[in-house]
Amino acid sequence: MNIVLLERKSLEEVVALVISMGMQSADYELVQKALIEDLGLSSEDAALAWDRVHGGIVRASTGRNDNCPDKTKDPLAWLSFQKASDDISIISSLYPQYAKPVVEKPRYAKPVINKLQYPNQIDRKPWWKFW
Repeated sequence: MNIVLLERKSLEEVVALVISMGMQSADYELVQKALIEDLGLSSEDAALAWDRVHGGIVRASTGRNDNCPDKTKDPLAWLSFQKASDDISIISSLYPQYAKPVVEKPRYAKPVINKLQYPNQIDRKPWWKFW
């Protein structure tokens, strides 16, 4: 899935534009207009570029490397997958429902016994552990 670019324009610029405008909460039509006017894409190529970039981001949100798009078959999705995998703020900004928590807290904290405060305390097994 390739798009036709003007000379001196790159796929990295397309991906960067779609991601940066998306992170600024720009709507679809505004991103399409920027792709057409700034990068010289046709309206069909602009729609395809938006779709493939967001497809790569959604794939990256799974956290699985086997979901990585093929670099030669879908270069826009591959580039956006790489960017979103490296920077999780892209996923959390564009698709907060797919964002994973950065730090998971344990469900129950284990009590800490200060040995200096209770020096004579013996480490005993709980009464329910018989062996």
